[in-house]
Formats: sequence, C-alpha cells, structure tokens
Amino acid sequence: MTGLTDLTQKPFDLDQMLMQIQEENANPVATPASGMLTRPKARPETPTGDDAVLAILQRLDSGVETSLAAPNTSLRPVARPTIDTAKFMRDAGIRTEYVPTSAPETSLRPIERPADLGEKVSGDADTGSGEGLMSRTSSPMPLSDDNEKNLFDGITVGESTDFNTISTTSKITPPKPLTEMTVGEVRDWQDRSVAAGSSSSAAGRFQIIRRTMDSLIDNGTISRDDIFNEETQMKAYTDLLDRRGYSKFRTSIAAAETPEDKTSIARDFQLRLAKEFASIPVPFAIKKNPRGGYPKRDLVAGDSYYADPSADGLNEARHTSEDFLNIIMGFA
Repeated sequence: MTGLTDLTQKPFDLDQMLMQIQEENANPVATPASGMLTRPKARPETPTGDDAVLAILQRLDSGVETSLAAPNTSLRPVARPTIDTAKFMRDAGIRTEYVPTSAPETSLRPIERPADLGEKVSGDADTGSGEGLMSRTSSPMPLSDDNEKNLFDGITVGESTDFNTISTTSKITPPKPLTEMTVGEVRDWQDRSVAAGSSSSAAGRFQIIRRTMDSLIDNGTISRDDIFNEETQMKAYTDLLDRRGYSKFRTSIAAAETPEDKTSIARDFQLRLAKEFASIPVPFAIKKNPRGGYPKRDLVAGDSYYADPSADGLNEARHTSEDFLNIIMGFA
C-alpha cells in the first residue's frame, strides 16, 4: 500500500490528521440545484484507536491525502508555579539580609601636619622603646631623687630655665605670659609666629614646637583648655621622657651587671633623648639620612641630632657628649 510506504518514510501526526477528519465531517451540507433542502447526512463518529489509523491509511490510498503533514513540534508554554524566593532561601538556611563582613571604620586618622621650617621634628618614629605616642594621662614627674633632678637640669639648661621662654627667633611675642595662656592660645600663637617669619615656634621651658604640642594634645596628655603653666608643662616633660623609653631605661640599667652593659644602655638612652631635645648631644657618630630626614648631615659625638647647615645654628647641642653621658650614668 502506498499509504503504508508513505507512513514509514514520512513523519506522522495522528492528532492533526484526526482534526482534519473532524473538520470535514462538520462542514455544512451543500444545497442542491433544485433549491430544496435535503436532510444532512448523519455525522460519522470520529474514529479512534486502530480505526483512526485505518481511516488515515484509506485516505492515503484513495488519494485524498498525498502526504502527511509534519508533526507540530512547537512547544506549548508551560505555566510555572509562583515561587516565594524569600521563603525558599529561609527554608534553605540562606540569610537574606545584608550583613557586613567587618564593622565600618569610624576612627579618624591623625592629620599629618607639616613640620616647622628649621625646627627639630619631635616625636621621631624611632623611639626604640615600643612606647611611642600612645595615649596616656601623665602626672608631673616628682623629681624624687638626685638622678632625676640632674637629668631635669641637664635637659633644661640647654632648652630653657623659665616656663615663659619663647624662641629667640620669634618675630612676635605672645599677648601675655605663656603660663597665663591656655594650651590652645599658645598653639594658635605658634601658628601666627611662624606665619610672621619666625624660624621656630618653640615655647615654654622645654621649648615645645607646634608638632610636639599637637602630639601631646592628640594623645590626651594635655588639652587645649589647660593653662600652659608649670604643672601642664611638667606633664608634657614627663610624657616626652616616657615616649623615649625612660621607664624601660631605668629598669634596664639597674639590671645590667657589667659596666660595659650599663654604658651601652646609657648611650642608647642618650640618643633617644637627643631625638627629642635638640640641646642634647648624640653619643657617637651618625651618618646623614639618605632619605632627606634627620640627621641633615654626618654627625660626630657631641653634635645635635637636629643640626642643620641651612638653619644658621638654630639647633645646637649645649653639652659635650661625655658630660651628658655622665649625667645618665648616675642612674647606674
């Protein structure tokens, strides 16, 4: 049978063929030429199963169909159920709210302030003690023994012997004695002094410059509202010694067993103090800083750490290296 041959060689869509048969059966009966209505033929039942296959084969053999239409391969859209995404994630143990991986950083970085022209840069990063510029609430050093008094005198004789002292290079004077001004007022005057052309903003008995004053305020040793009197300046002095490892020095030199060890510890502490107070001499030769910081030139024992050829002798040591070392060795 031709139909069987075609059926085995061409794709076959049974549903479509059955729909065609149904449509033909549903066509209205034609009106005859006489104009009289005739009874419509009984609508045959739509074949199913094997009968449907035989009907299709008969149509093929009789020539009603010359080929079978290609199957309808188009996909009907599938209705997808609505998914509650949030519920699904909760059931799966997935957190849906935003959780930061770390707390936002709220601390403010300290503002880098430029050093005054020609001034020593106090607060040198090389403290050597690990104490550095930590926040503290210092009490004035009591100067309870002769060694502490000798150290105090050795430092102040080179810096200043009066709590109202200002730099000899200052172009303007404070509106009143420093010990009657607040720390904030002194700090503002330092800015005006440098703006007026002063080479240094050093103020008080320990000749504190702007950058050092800022560090003392930032770490809580003093506040801008404090009166810059003897007590406040002594708090500053105590802090300046602490940041250079004074407490560790006292412990280490007391525990040292040999004179050589004691001398080595004393010389190390002298260098730390020389980095804080320009009037203190370095204990040994030091090469010029190749990165442009201090020392500005090659130093020999007895030079100020802040000696600067371009500063017209602004920072000079006020002791010999041996004399100041003897003061420190008194703690041994």
